[in-house]
Amino acid sequence: MKKYYLIYIFLCVIFTQSNSLVGQNNYQNIADTYFSKANYELAQLYYSRAAFDEDNSKLQTLLLFKKAEALLLLNKPKEAALVCQNISLTELNDSLRIEVLYKAAMYTFLSEDYFDASTKLNQLEEIFPNEKKNPKTKILNLLILNGDGKYLEAQKKLKAYIIEDSTKSEIEKLTCLKIADSIYNVKSIPKIKNVNKAMALNAVTLGFGYFYAGYYGEGISNFLFQTASLGLCALGIINAYYVSAIVAPLTIYNYFHSGSVKRIEYLLEKENYKKKYKFNTENKSKIITLLK
Repeated sequence: MKKYYLIYIFLCVIFTQSNSLVGQNNYQNIADTYFSKANYELAQLYYSRAAFDEDNSKLQTLLLFKKAEALLLLNKPKEAALVCQNISLTELNDSLRIEVLYKAAMYTFLSEDYFDASTKLNQLEEIFPNEKKNPKTKILNLLILNGDGKYLEAQKKLKAYIIEDSTKSEIEKLTCLKIADSIYNVKSIPKIKNVNKAMALNAVTLGFGYFYAGYYGEGISNFLFQTASLGLCALGIINAYYVSAIVAPLTIYNYFHSGSVKRIEYLLEKENYKKKYKFNTENKSKIITLLK
């Protein structure tokens, strides 16, 4: 119901006549009011209308930034990234172009699409090579690599950033390099488990995919259910109940087996995400300090 209510509001906002009591500037005021009251759904709709009516490309871009921010607060980083991605760079100055490209990369990173986030950040660095030296660009680069589980590559980049920093003395660089090595120490980096390996183990040996994932209780239960269904099948064949012995137990076996494959994939992806998120959260402040 809420979805259709918002569509109705959006259509009312879009088709309100520009010569009505609600003028162009007031759309932004209304949006700001909703934003301040944490009504981000309506705020982002009114920011859209205000941007639609705005002729000044700079002001229009700033309004779309606010729309993207509202979407982010609604936990919609992918939509926020799309807003920034669709902003035309043609009439903008370099500082705003940089901000548009950076925000598009950052919001894409927050949506956990690390490949696309890396592509967008590379685009920023290719168009504006000086941005490679910008600390916030370096930090985002490292967070993307960490999020993607590319820890060795992130370690090399961090150390390269430290070495090329002309503001640091040689002693400071050595100290920072030691901290970088401690962040990416073999014992510190998350142990990411392979989803395909887990599913292969489960296919070869019943329930072993769960054991590999670290869910021993579910592994034992799955092993017992699947073994029991195969046992019933064998028992039925021995007692000459061929059709019922094969159909019923094998149906149960296939149900648990196909379900366990999806379950293992979900559990491992969840565990891997939690480990990478924890690593990024714990080390983000350290990385920022090293690149200041």
